[in-house]
Amino acid sequence: MNFSAGDLLNEEPSRQFSNRGIDFDDPEEDVENVIHDCVNTPLEVRMYRTELYGHSVLGVTFTQADIDYCVLIRMTNIPKLIDMEREGSTCLVRARILQPTTLLLRNRCEKSRPVYIYLRAANLSEPWDNFYHSGAFFTFTTDIRSCRIWNYDRPEPSWQNFACMPEMNKSLHFGIHCRCNYISDFDADAMPIIAVPMNLKCNLERPILAHSYQTIIFFFSLSSFGIIYIFYSMQATFHWDKKLYTELYPIGGKCYRGDLILRCTFGGRYNAGSSANIIFSFKFSKQTRHIIVFQDPVFRTFNRNSTISIRLQQKPFSIPTAIAIRHDNSGIYPNFFCRNVLVCDLHTNEVQFVSIQQWVQGYKVHTVYKTGKTFSLTNTDEKKFQTGKLRFLNAMENYMGNWYLFQPIIGPWRFGTERMAFCRWERSCIFIGKLFVAITFVVIFFGRTEPMACDPNPKKYNDIDVVFRLCFLCYIANSCIQAFLETAFRVIGAYDFI
Repeated sequence: MNFSAGDLLNEEPSRQFSNRGIDFDDPEEDVENVIHDCVNTPLEVRMYRTELYGHSVLGVTFTQADIDYCVLIRMTNIPKLIDMEREGSTCLVRARILQPTTLLLRNRCEKSRPVYIYLRAANLSEPWDNFYHSGAFFTFTTDIRSCRIWNYDRPEPSWQNFACMPEMNKSLHFGIHCRCNYISDFDADAMPIIAVPMNLKCNLERPILAHSYQTIIFFFSLSSFGIIYIFYSMQATFHWDKKLYTELYPIGGKCYRGDLILRCTFGGRYNAGSSANIIFSFKFSKQTRHIIVFQDPVFRTFNRNSTISIRLQQKPFSIPTAIAIRHDNSGIYPNFFCRNVLVCDLHTNEVQFVSIQQWVQGYKVHTVYKTGKTFSLTNTDEKKFQTGKLRFLNAMENYMGNWYLFQPIIGPWRFGTERMAFCRWERSCIFIGKLFVAITFVVIFFGRTEPMACDPNPKKYNDIDVVFRLCFLCYIANSCIQAFLETAFRVIGAYDFI
């Protein structure tokens, strides 16, 4: 709105003004609130940003304009270029100004809000010969008018502006007119405020991203390769334990496949696996049976962080039993670390868990037998056969295994202890689900990709509190996803005792 013709807005005929200029008690601030700039082409847009306090009025006063300009002033939301094309959305500032032209914007909110000022030539077809070299200049100033009352509330009385609103008067020559609904001591203030130029490339010249077919093909190929690899590894689980050869020891009789499952879990340290052949001794009902498990010396099966499964005939064995483990002296590193041994009878659904938790070193003639608790396969509560300390160590080891980026996918086929020994494809499903959720959280938090200098909220990039909150949210979401998938895999139970 152009108020240069007179001061008629929000004025009543009965008011009387003294012929004096404004005289504020507060000292004037040394703020350079003058913008002197130019446009070099009719289509060029200039943008500026400032801050408007709550219950205040912003005054934008043009004192120079070489050509007619269209001015768009918006609060809170960043205007788009199409907003300047709409009829009636902009104010017109005439060329060769004789008296200042003032544009006003009032903030009725209690909190401060950002204000955006856009400026462009009004006549796009105007000849530009006179301004081809130097450009068409313009000059404007920005100031804030506010009204305040003294709040006597204890314990800290102070100046506040919640009950007063400045009126929309173009000139400050006769002071600031305030409309208040509160009886107290009053004060009015007018002060300059700085308007800073905005980066044109961050708003109007931001490129529109087209489809990147190379990126799409890359991620499609990577996902396809991952699915094929996981599927191939899942199929290989049926042949994993077939690489082992079992026979009675020392007589050398064959051990036929049956319904008694023997599982042995190796440790996670560097040399926790073994290149030797393992001898299992069973002592039950005053009888003793020995079996030896041979592995391929070239493609070894007894690796660290892995679990081997052997199916034996039920006839020469029975549960409960005492178990001892030793090895022969073949290979370059025969010693290994054994976590535990689990024996499961599929006919009676009985399970015996024996905790070893020690290094198996050397060829021992005098074997030490260990026993463990027996429980039903339908009730495999870890509290019944493991102490709280051991359960805590197993859980922390499992969580640490998930910290390694690609360990779930390229790690050993089985990783973990007891019923937490997930196979590779199960770990891969958990890893992909957690990674997808974490990426989704980060993308939603940071929004679209843009330079930090163009982001209206750059605080989220370098504020440590914000980063901690984001990490905490991702951690909680990933923990829920992992707990849900682990529970689902245990319910399925396809690979628990195979």
